[in-house]
Amino acid sequence: MARRSSSQIMSFVDFVTNNLFNIVILLGIIALILYIFSTPKQPIIVLPKENFSSCTQNEENEGFESGNDEVEMFRNAVSSGKPVVVKFYAPWCGHCKKLAPTWDELMKEHPGKVIKVDADKNGDIAKEYGVQGFPTIMVFKGGKKVNDYDGPREKSSLQKFISQL
Repeated sequence: MARRSSSQIMSFVDFVTNNLFNIVILLGIIALILYIFSTPKQPIIVLPKENFSSCTQNEENEGFESGNDEVEMFRNAVSSGKPVVVKFYAPWCGHCKKLAPTWDELMKEHPGKVIKVDADKNGDIAKEYGVQGFPTIMVFKGGKKVNDYDGPREKSSLQKFISQL
């Protein structure tokens, strides 16, 4: 093997130090290319039609709406002719989360008279009745909005209000 002279070694060292930035960039590009091509591809998941059995096609815009028990419960309850207290809520709303356990108890104690509607999922209903904040509590009778509830949100106050209907 031929021995390299010190001048050859010095010229190589000079080349590397003078072009260090370019060498680092080039090595980075090579590393990125190797990473991209060595990363395993994620499999494509195909969802069967059975996953969408609870959806119905909306002819108006050819989109899909999920079958929603809250909408049916709301429509049936407000059209019954009896007074119904409805809480419009949003799952992300802190005040709604705080009121949820109380409202669930009231729903159990007054089935069909106290209901709730997720305004995020059922925006058309919330918009129809002018819901702008959460939670919004309204009273319906005979298919029409009769009153908004603006009182305290404790169970005793709500219980008293419901019993007066």
